[in-house]
Amino acid sequence: MKKEDIKIPPIGLTYSRSDMPQLGAKEDFLHNLQKHKIKFKNDVVNSHELRSSQGEFNIDSIHSIMHEPHKASSAVVVSRDNYVVDGHHRWAANYNMNKPTKVVRVDLPILELLRVAKTFSQTKYKNIKNVNSAIKNVVKEALITKKNK
Repeated sequence: MKKEDIKIPPIGLTYSRSDMPQLGAKEDFLHNLQKHKIKFKNDVVNSHELRSSQGEFNIDSIHSIMHEPHKASSAVVVSRDNYVVDGHHRWAANYNMNKPTKVVRVDLPILELLRVAKTFSQTKYKNIKNVNSAIKNVVKEALITKKNK
């Protein structure tokens, strides 16, 4: 698939990439959940059932993952209400390849899970390079559609 053919999954929430927690070693995060008696389970879901919690994606990252499928095989962390917390680009690659996504479903709604993730001592934050903001793309498409009418 060419970069220009990559689709950004429909946006759920629109947190900036820099506000989203990067959980680091998933095993450590899961151990922390266990320590706080927060339940989670491994699952495999249709990628089209998940929703984003961030509004920015890097097309180059998605494209790279699509061409190295082993990168997309690691489970993404999702809330019980199907929002991706960590692993947006792996999920977006699976979404574009029409493949299911391995998930670790945490038994918390998205806003509570984000709060918990942000308190995890190993959580990091980083800005995205070459941001392709899905919101900008939606606005751009709307302007093009309006212009062509």
